[in-house]
Amino acid sequence: MKKVIELNLKLDEMYEEFYPKLKEQVFHYTSGSNLDSILNEGFIHPIKENVRRTSAHSHESMGRFLNAVCLFDLRFESFDNIEKIRDWYNFLSRRFEDKTLVYLVVSPLHYKDITTLSMVKDEAKEKAMYLPHIESWHVKPLPLSKLQTIYKVNIIE
Repeated sequence: MKKVIELNLKLDEMYEEFYPKLKEQVFHYTSGSNLDSILNEGFIHPIKENVRRTSAHSHESMGRFLNAVCLFDLRFESFDNIEKIRDWYNFLSRRFEDKTLVYLVVSPLHYKDITTLSMVKDEAKEKAMYLPHIESWHVKPLPLSKLQTIYKVNIIE
């Protein structure tokens, strides 16, 4: 099992203190309430109804359409494009009421297993929602053995 690196940060410290750890990385972002089941199962599973709490538009997402795990992919995009996406979906902010954020970082050894938007058929792009420029997917469950690091960030007041 991958070591979980636990950090305690204020929300206003996330950008300066934590964001550099994610630069040019590929990661799955979830809430702390999902971490125990992910660790127990040994996998990050694609979106399933009524299993884990998901974002408002998850039912329309490309991940659901592809039966894939949704990933933030910061390898190729400019800082400006990433910031535009963060204005819409801020992966450095809390999800729901949960005060713990979890980032499961994919090992570069397994980037070959990632599906990028350029690999997705146009038909799927027309039917499903996705984050332009910075979203990619791992089709089927993502085993924890493909991770490099797991960050558990506790948001403190």
